[in-house]
Amino acid sequence: MKKTVHGLLLLLALLSLPIVSWAQVPALVTVGFQDGSAYFANLLSRTETTVQVEFLHSGSRYEFDNQGYILSSTGKYKAGERVNLIDIDPKKESIYYSESLHSTDGTLPLYVGIMFGDGKIYYGVVEASAEASWFSIQFLHSGSHYTMHKEAGAWKVHSTDNGHYPPGHVLIDIFSLDEGGFFYFAQ
Repeated sequence: MKKTVHGLLLLLALLSLPIVSWAQVPALVTVGFQDGSAYFANLLSRTETTVQVEFLHSGSRYEFDNQGYILSSTGKYKAGERVNLIDIDPKKESIYYSESLHSTDGTLPLYVGIMFGDGKIYYGVVEASAEASWFSIQFLHSGSHYTMHKEAGAWKVHSTDNGHYPPGHVLIDIFSLDEGGFFYFAQ
C-alpha cells in the first residue's frame, strides 16, 4: 500500500512537469571555473562530446564540450571560456524506503539527491540520522539546512532554517549518489 501511494505521488508529479524536465538525468554535476569558483548543477543531458547542465543556485544553463570549453551559456561565464573541472556523480539507487540513510559502510556523511513535490531535484549531505524516521541535511547549492521526517510512509519537510520548501512539503524521492562518479573533464 505504501509503495502504491508513493508510486501514485511520483506519477502525478511527473505528469505535472514541463516536457523539458523529462530528459533530466538525475546526477550531481560539479563544475570548477577558472576564477576558482565551483558550482553544483543538475545534469540535463550527456553525450561523448557534450554535457548540458542547469546550475542549482541560479537556474542558468550551460553546455560544455569534453575539453572543458563552454559552448553556450545563459549565465555570467561566456561561450569560449574554459573550466577546470566537470565532475558527474549519477544517481545510484532510491533509498526512499531504506531502513536508514547511512552510507553503505554505515557512516555519515552521505551525499543524496532529493526530489521535492514540484519535481525539482537538489543535492545535499545527510548530517545526522539517528533513526529511520528522520534525518537532517545541508543542501550543497544554498547551504540551507532541513530536517526531514517520515510520517505514514511519506518523507516530509519537518523544518528548515531558510529553505524554500515549508514544513509539511512531501518529498517524492531520496536517492544515493555514486560518489565514485567520473570526471567528464579535468584539467
